[in-house]
Amino acid sequence: MVDIDGQVIELSKKYFPEISKAILEKDPKLTVKVGDGIAFMREAENYYDVIIVDCSDPVGPGEGLFSYDFYKDTFKALKEDGLFVQQTESPFMHRKLVKDIFDCVSDIFPITRLYTAFIPLYPSGMHCFTMGSKKYDPLAWEPNRKRTFPTKYYNEGIQKSAFVLPNFVKDLLYGEKER
Repeated sequence: MVDIDGQVIELSKKYFPEISKAILEKDPKLTVKVGDGIAFMREAENYYDVIIVDCSDPVGPGEGLFSYDFYKDTFKALKEDGLFVQQTESPFMHRKLVKDIFDCVSDIFPITRLYTAFIPLYPSGMHCFTMGSKKYDPLAWEPNRKRTFPTKYYNEGIQKSAFVLPNFVKDLLYGEKER
């Protein structure tokens, strides 16, 4: 995990211990770095299985996390079957940005999908996430093993339904040809 602000990590451990469990328990699968995520991705190559980018809005210092070069760097940083996902704003409020990001990622990754989630605390409630994959298509996904841990929200139906897009989002990404 890379965050540009070490205080965010410390406050997360203090106020959100349940979701900071891997940091608090020093999980060996997690390495925490304080620094610039853009520079970090620029240096990485063929190393990660998954890259999840949860960043601020695409203004100021966060703007580079929404750039073509950053997406190329994430592709390079992933192993041959790796995948990348990034929160990519509201399709109601940021139509052009959602489309531009989807097109950038589509230009770089062989498989690109957009999924949605409803987050009541965010403006408009509906939020997009763009996924680029080198090998695996979530639309072709079938569970091949039993889940070995409990989840509060997630289940196989949620997995599949997240990728079912409303018509206005399909039109935004693909035009009417996909309807």
